[in-house]
Amino acid sequence: ADDAAARTTAFRSMVTTVRENRNPYRLALALLDYADDLGASGQGEAAAAAIDEAVEIGSTLGARPILERARQLRVAEAWPG
Repeated sequence: ADDAAARTTAFRSMVTTVRENRNPYRLALALLDYADDLGASGQGEAAAAAIDEAVEIGSTLGARPILERARQLRVAEAWPG
């Protein structure tokens, strides 16, 4: 459990850093990585929120790889949203 909490904290920190760098594509990727970790640790609602933000960014950018990965995460894990 401590490893999972440390990993989640590290992902949260990474998302914050990427957000501060103002690179929306990289932010969307970081959010999807974070969502994957959240979902794996049983935090499906938080994972869905991260995916939703990544989808919003991906839609704005027209970045199909982001949208496809978000779809795959949702299908694979059956998270809400």
